[in-house]
Amino acid sequence: MPKTLGVGFVGAGSISDLHAPGYNEKSNSKIIAYTDVNAELAAVKAKKFGAETSYPTVEQLLKDDRIDVVDICIPTAYHAKVAVQAAEAGKHIFVEKPMARTVKECDEMNAATKKAGVKLMVDHDLIFFPPFVQCKKLITEGGVGRLIRMRAAHMAGHRYGGWRNDPNITGGGLLIEGLVHPLYLSRWFLGELEEVSAMTGRTDDIPKAEDVVTIMLRSKDSWGTIDANLNGPPPLWDDHLEFVGTKGMLIANGAETQIIRGPPLMHYHDGLWTMYREQTYESWPFPNEIEWSYPKAFVYAEREFLSSITEDREPRVTGADGRRIIQIVEACYESASTGRTIKVS
Repeated sequence: MPKTLGVGFVGAGSISDLHAPGYNEKSNSKIIAYTDVNAELAAVKAKKFGAETSYPTVEQLLKDDRIDVVDICIPTAYHAKVAVQAAEAGKHIFVEKPMARTVKECDEMNAATKKAGVKLMVDHDLIFFPPFVQCKKLITEGGVGRLIRMRAAHMAGHRYGGWRNDPNITGGGLLIEGLVHPLYLSRWFLGELEEVSAMTGRTDDIPKAEDVVTIMLRSKDSWGTIDANLNGPPPLWDDHLEFVGTKGMLIANGAETQIIRGPPLMHYHDGLWTMYREQTYESWPFPNEIEWSYPKAFVYAEREFLSSITEDREPRVTGADGRRIIQIVEACYESASTGRTIKVS
């Protein structure tokens, strides 16, 4: 019988609430403990998600021999330090995006996990979001012909608050904190990205870093754009994807929410539109139905991570993948500051 993997959470903030169900739904994993700088919050989350205990410090959590996996849900500035500590303690690591603030920090994390012989997976959760998975399948099967371009939107009617508005903690602004999602999706769909050109700006004096970003991307055979901003009107949230090929088109109408309520996925091919609707019954699917649930993307990501441990293989999103996205982020910042197109070697 497979070993039950014990999970320890470092960080008990809101994002950890999306991570926890992925461990509780699997029979081969169990949440053992939480730790957080807010000890009361750690205790509350431990009770909420059925953990056995909470600890006041990371060091105490890492000494718990029942814990095999550490899930890091803390601000980006502390990812590298905690990941290195976890690796040295022999724990497998699931880390929230972005992997780290810099390529250097990513290298420290990868070196530590390689030395310790433990797994590391970065939470690029949207490659597990069912409508985007279906887009990938359709494109791979020739459903749009040769893929020419992709457009990703990432627009919201709010500002970053708290630590997310501190570039010393995040490594920047909207580009690194929010656009990691469309950047890893662009790489997944278009292939390895070779060149980037970016412009960044601020809508006013309140954000401490960029909250408006436009990025142009090129892979070997395709092109992409990312249009992003914060500080729009309150109803705004738009994170949809568009794909144009030589023989068809795809529109995936948002992951976290949909500003204009419509089909989760629309596919144009052979002169006809195929509209996918939201799945109504998991055990009784209808034609052209698709699951539309952003929280389930986290469940599927953690399911993949746990499987990579029990099967002793690399996870779908490795530390090398996380590092590559931060390398692309750094190239985008260089482009924005110099006005040049940057080759990403």
